[in-house]
Amino acid sequence: DYKFKSSGKALIFDGFTRIFASSDDDEEKSNGINIPNLNEGEVLTLNKLDSEQRFTKPPVRFNESTIIKEMEDKGIGRPATYAATIMTLLNREYVVKEAKNLVPTELGEKVAEYLEKRMADGVITWIKYPGLKSSKDYELAQKFMPNGTCGVVSFGVKGGREGAVKFMEGLKLAAIVTHVADARTCVLHPASTTHRQMNDAELLAAGVSPDLIRLSVGIEYADDIIADIDNALNNI
Repeated sequence: DYKFKSSGKALIFDGFTRIFASSDDDEEKSNGINIPNLNEGEVLTLNKLDSEQRFTKPPVRFNESTIIKEMEDKGIGRPATYAATIMTLLNREYVVKEAKNLVPTELGEKVAEYLEKRMADGVITWIKYPGLKSSKDYELAQKFMPNGTCGVVSFGVKGGREGAVKFMEGLKLAAIVTHVADARTCVLHPASTTHRQMNDAELLAAGVSPDLIRLSVGIEYADDIIADIDNALNNI
């Protein structure tokens, strides 16, 4: 069985459009979509069926001209600093040039790959990141996010809740905060912060393991981020 939904619109009161009418308003008035009166159980005849699959397209990459225009629109810097800002992005490898486009480097992927390697010595017990080829969601990520996934990585450390607390205490570069998508690398251990009122059984029932670490990769040097994580893992 299939369930179909129909929608339409009809102008009941023209309000302000009576005075401030535009060509779009006129077209809407003349092309109003009216739904015919239907009765429950009525048999309808299918005249035409079009099947179409659509995917969300990623935004167009910035080039030097468009990123300067964006900075102007957002009030970031001033004309004398635009060139220096772009050079900083390139020199620190926050972005690389590909066919004149500025493409963000895959910091999140590099950090996730490092964490995956640390699973061999048992200090990392599990990891979730769709950009890894070992992830069960990798093929879906490639299909729906071909230009890259994101910089948020979830993983578990040995020692459960206590091991995760020691890991957090060993961090020096990363900021311990609750939000993600910052310019800084941000880390959170829910079991000792946002969900600290729950015991281990309650955490698992809520879908949060006691050893869960959520890492949002910032724009620092990848080697510096990895060195900070490495030092913290050695603290466990």
